[in-house]
Amino acid sequence: MPNPSRPEAGWLPGSFLARVGPEAATELLNLGRPRAVAPGEHVAQQGEPRTDVFLLQATKPGTTACVKVTSVARNGSETLLAIRAAGDLVGESAALRGGVRTATVTACAETVAHAIDHRRFLAYLDKHPVTWRALSANLVDQLYWANQRRLDFGGYDVQVRLARVILELVELYGESAIVDVKLGFQISQDELGRLIGAKPAAVNKAMRDLRARGLISSQYRGIKINDVGALRRYADDN
Repeated sequence: MPNPSRPEAGWLPGSFLARVGPEAATELLNLGRPRAVAPGEHVAQQGEPRTDVFLLQATKPGTTACVKVTSVARNGSETLLAIRAAGDLVGESAALRGGVRTATVTACAETVAHAIDHRRFLAYLDKHPVTWRALSANLVDQLYWANQRRLDFGGYDVQVRLARVILELVELYGESAIVDVKLGFQISQDELGRLIGAKPAAVNKAMRDLRARGLISSQYRGIKINDVGALRRYADDN
């Protein structure tokens, strides 16, 4: 279990804890109850009345915390809404709105989830306005992500939508390299399809095309980007 008083020196850029700064990050982590979550285990489940928020931290230096956020519609269809990693906050919607959770959060990698009672979390935000600004910036980013997926759905075919979402995931959570870049967490083709609103058969075809072009390589529940620049040119030019 990592020590909250000595969190990672560099949270992922754009994450909630990166935005609040190191002092507030340590204070917020110490408000929570840390729990190690194994891949496939739920951090929170859709329909639960609980309103804790969760701050995500890697289990040890050099590893990647990662969860996926999914929601099931009344007809049983599941949508992958987002990927979150070290420094990110999940469960804030239930804390702010009240009521039941609208999504399930599942670990994709070994992750420590610091559960903070929503009242303690909101009280801390009220005493530290900079943390409210950080939370607002995160919510705006999430709205931008959702809007971008809608625009992509209406404006591009499946292959380009797939290329674009892979690039965004690399920019958020991938390695800082140009060639042979790995996402840093496991994600299946079906899960990628749910991110872009595409059926498995269409995603399989798009993956084959991107591999044939030499842009990506498939790995077990993961993807390697052979050339980020080439993939970006493909996404921009089509």
